[in-house]
Amino acid sequence: MANRWIDGLGRYGGDEAAMLNGSSGQAWAQVDGGFSLSSANPRTGSWCLRQGTGLSTAQWARRVFGAQLTEVLLGRAIYCHSLPTAENFAISLWSLRDQSNGEQLNIILGTDGAIDVHAGGTQTSLGRSDPCIGAGAYQHIELYAKAGNGTGAIEIRVDEVTRLNLTGIDTVATANVEFSQFRFGYSGSGGTAMIDHADFFCNDTVDDGSGCNWFVGDSKSGLLLPNANTAQADFALSAGSSGYALIGETPADDATYLSTSASTAESDFGLQDSPANLSEILTVRPFIRAMKDDAGTCTVAPNMKSSGIKGTVDDQPITSAFAYYDSNVPTDPATGVPWTKSGIDAANMVVERVS
Repeated sequence: MANRWIDGLGRYGGDEAAMLNGSSGQAWAQVDGGFSLSSANPRTGSWCLRQGTGLSTAQWARRVFGAQLTEVLLGRAIYCHSLPTAENFAISLWSLRDQSNGEQLNIILGTDGAIDVHAGGTQTSLGRSDPCIGAGAYQHIELYAKAGNGTGAIEIRVDEVTRLNLTGIDTVATANVEFSQFRFGYSGSGGTAMIDHADFFCNDTVDDGSGCNWFVGDSKSGLLLPNANTAQADFALSAGSSGYALIGETPADDATYLSTSASTAESDFGLQDSPANLSEILTVRPFIRAMKDDAGTCTVAPNMKSSGIKGTVDDQPITSAFAYYDSNVPTDPATGVPWTKSGIDAANMVVERVS
């Protein structure tokens, strides 16, 4: 699979509650009140996830990987408005956790901008970097972690430079030798710092030809919304005469939508052009926000179509409440190689009911 999910936060349009709309790996599992979607300091698009300061209790944002992984790669950008004022595990950059939400590793930010890796649930430091995080600018942080008892490994890169590399260590603290989710935030132990977070991704080590199975370097998660209709238009419109206008909204307006009573249907849409300075596309993840109105079989397959050829994606069952569903299309279906700017600009997004 390589890329398991990406999130540039743009699709929520500032609606923090929508971050929780989705199944495992498709949405956030937890976003506590100390976090907010903020337009004050975005890195990509209009929004960042702001971790507040002056908090009196622990505040966490948590997301599931979508599988139990023995190797995982995580990345995002962070903007520290200041560095922590205390080192008692106050600011966690990554807490890797098992399927039961038990902590395997806790990777904290030091008062000097160093990154300190601790065995889960303990004060035992497995290794600490030199100072590498500062205040007043976005920095790109990436983590590779391998689960193991004495065979585990950690590598952390900041702005594409390796700052900590540990091998032959214990990276699990529970009976489960795996990583299923992570969280970050504030432990409630004092020493808070305001931090903005942006451009999240989670990758595994499966080689799907996209290059997402190892460190990808400083990258962003852009949002291209539907902006044109096509002749392939099976779905009915709840209002108006333009399908793309009903689904290309942020935040989403669940009162207007596309619908079908048929067991199969497909509507295709043109997308906004990608940015002029786009240099590389690591993967493309088409998404839809969907629900079914009653019990029964209903699966959907968000997809991309290039030169009339659809990508290969799995269909997914949907629920009777609106939620996000997305797919991974790592290469251009027409060429079989990574997407190019011209390729994505000419491609269509596919909204499809499969069953």
